[in-house]
Order: sequence, then C-alpha cells, then structure tokens
Amino acid sequence: MYSEALGRGMFSATVCYPLDTIRRRMQMKGKTYNGMLDAFVTIFKKEGAAGFFKGWAANTLKARRCRLAVSKPVLKARMVSALEARI
Repeated sequence: MYSEALGRGMFSATVCYPLDTIRRRMQMKGKTYNGMLDAFVTIFKKEGAAGFFKGWAANTLKARRCRLAVSKPVLKARMVSALEARI
C-alpha cells in the first residue's frame, strides 16, 4: 500500500515537473521569455527534453523523504496491529 502511494506520487511529480520547470525559470529569469509557450520552445531548442527535468531527482527524493516521514508512524502502527492480530 505504501509503495503504491509512493509510486503514484513519483508519477505525478514526473508528469508535472516540466510545467514546474517552466514556471520556475520564468520567475527566476524575469523577462527572458514571452510567455509560457515561448519558454517551452526556447528550453526545448537549447537543452532538449532533458532540460525540463533538471533537478527532478533531487526533487523526487525530497518528496519521497517527506512522504516517508509523514507515513512512517502510520505504517508502524499498522505493522504493530497486524502482529498483535496474529498472536
């Protein structure tokens, strides 16, 4: 159950990451782009598809760590109750 939720979270982060990259670059670089479509085309021409995923690994690991920290107590409680049910 936990791995399924983790997988879904990683999938959604991966799908949304290119749009997030465009948003961040438009905020950081100021008036370099003339809108979102121009930013998309410029990034794709200069860096290729990989340009949309720079920083993806660090972001995904950070999100995974946060999910683990939040769900670890819940997972532990479920394991304890499952073990108690066996006894």
